[in-house]
Amino acid sequence: MRTNRPAQTLLLAIAISSSLAAAEAPATLFAVGTAHDSDTGYLLYREYHYCEQDRLLCTVEYRDTFGLIFAKKHLDYRQSPVSPALVFSDYRRGVEVRIPAGANQGVVVDAGFDNFVRSIWDTLVSGDSKKFLFLPMGFDAPFKMKAERSHASDCPPATLCLKIAVDSWFLGIITDPIELAYSRTERRLHKFSGISNIKAENGQSLSVDIHYRYDADPQLMVFPQASGLCCEPNSGSSRNTCCLQHQKVPL
Repeated sequence: MRTNRPAQTLLLAIAISSSLAAAEAPATLFAVGTAHDSDTGYLLYREYHYCEQDRLLCTVEYRDTFGLIFAKKHLDYRQSPVSPALVFSDYRRGVEVRIPAGANQGVVVDAGFDNFVRSIWDTLVSGDSKKFLFLPMGFDAPFKMKAERSHASDCPPATLCLKIAVDSWFLGIITDPIELAYSRTERRLHKFSGISNIKAENGQSLSVDIHYRYDADPQLMVFPQASGLCCEPNSGSSRNTCCLQHQKVPL
């Protein structure tokens, strides 16, 4: 599992992996994100995104490889779609983070980045970049960031690939950008690659690849949600195989 330099942790703990906001009952499950270690391919955790119909009050459940909830994030978008109020609790580490509503006018806050991308969609599609202030969860001051279209050769035509980086020549040398893949038709995030806003139990940063599935996907509910989940490495492979009710489900 890769750990990252302090500068990477500080500036790129961007919470896009939680940008698919969601909420408590009577909310419904609308997305599941599966996070793998970007180096080894091992399953690290899953995100279960619940949302009310208007998607203004939201909750994300973070579950470990046994299906147990180890953290939750509550999001409130009623005052701003890009600067939500939030309460995050990590039960493993005894950490709680609060960002009040209305405290960061003109700043993109945490999970509000997903709505921000859609608000500047045409700009990004045209190839222009967009600079903005971003406040990651757990930090007191926002950072200057830049979003732009990525022209990676492996980006499919139906996908809008983006690169999110610190807007600083010097810091750009010592930090890695976040890479995102959005569906052009649905304008939904389908892949996140970079530093997760979720830390390991020992407090170290995690470099992850997260793949998302949505409520329209018939495979959405295949993901296990209970303690019946077990994970073990495949023979001769760095990827995991998950067992649910005695059936192995490739991740």
